Amino acid sequence: MAKVKYYYDSVNLAYRKIKIRKRRKFGYAVLFLLASALFGFLTFIILLNTPYFDTPKDRLLERQAENLKLNYAILNKKMDEIDDVVEDIEDRDNKPAPVDSPGLCYARPPSLLQAKKRG
Repeated sequence: MAKVKYYYDSVNLAYRKIKIRKRRKFGYAVLFLLASALFGFLTFIILLNTPYFDTPKDRLLERQAENLKLNYAILNKKMDEIDDVVEDIEDRDNKPAPVDSPGLCYARPPSLLQAKKRG
């Protein structure tokens, strides 16, 4: 039960009971609900931005990042292989041809030679 409050009336030289209006009680209730809602909303926003609670969108973005890292690793491995092949081709092109060899003979396949003779 709430404590009853009084004030001193200097005109009548008596104590009078303080009456709390319903409007004031309603105002306090609305103010409390508004403050509680604001606090709850701010707490919700703060908790969404922490790493403790992952949203489905966060999980999707993490999965995409992992897939991109994997794809880049695969591409880097392929580029290393291509670099090795290019180095081998450069080494073969830069070697001088042996003097004793008759040289390379580029011949057409027999099917192409026969097609030209007929035509």
